[in-house]
Amino acid sequence: GIMTFVRAALFTVCGERVVSKLRHQLFSRITEQEIGFFDEQRTGVILNRLTDDCSTLQSTVTTNISIFLRTSVTLVGSVAIIFVISWRLTLVMLAVVPLLAVGAVRYGKFVKGISKEVQDRLAEATAVAEETISSMRTVRSFVAEAASKERYQERLLEALELAKRRSYAYGFFMAGMMGLANIALGSVLYYGGTLVLSGQLTVGQLTSFTLYTVSIGASLGMLASLFN
Repeated sequence: GIMTFVRAALFTVCGERVVSKLRHQLFSRITEQEIGFFDEQRTGVILNRLTDDCSTLQSTVTTNISIFLRTSVTLVGSVAIIFVISWRLTLVMLAVVPLLAVGAVRYGKFVKGISKEVQDRLAEATAVAEETISSMRTVRSFVAEAASKERYQERLLEALELAKRRSYAYGFFMAGMMGLANIALGSVLYYGGTLVLSGQLTVGQLTSFTLYTVSIGASLGMLASLFN
């Protein structure tokens, strides 16, 4: 309980300090840009970078890093334990790791690209909202409320479609991860059964190995969720 409090509190405080410093540095760099920069960049886009993008990074710094470190330690420890129990079964289980690694790398590249596009569309939507609200008198004078709503909705729909593609890809990725994990578990149970019958492994050792294998699968699933 106490260690959980310390871990959660420290990571959260560190994350808040990092993001606060990042926001200050980003704002400082923005104010130092040439005037031409502000002619090319819309105010709403710049504001979105200061708010939404930094908030996304804050989640990564405070939560994701904590989960990654904790899960990685559990994963490495579990692999070490099952290797001691039976190196043969461990090699069978680790046979799916190359496939998992290739899938994770390809999915990570895809998510990185599409996430940037989502943030760009949201930044454009924020720009539309900022322009409309800051010049509401002009918008009312030209009866342009409907046009402003339509522009804002278009940007939101574009972001939504990209986010849906990312969600579908995440679903396929998780299904593949779980499928490979189940194949590995089935292979472990089958080969472990033959080792028990031949007297090279006890039932207790096989049970322990299976439980640690399930723990490894849960850790891999947790790590995979961080890609989304």
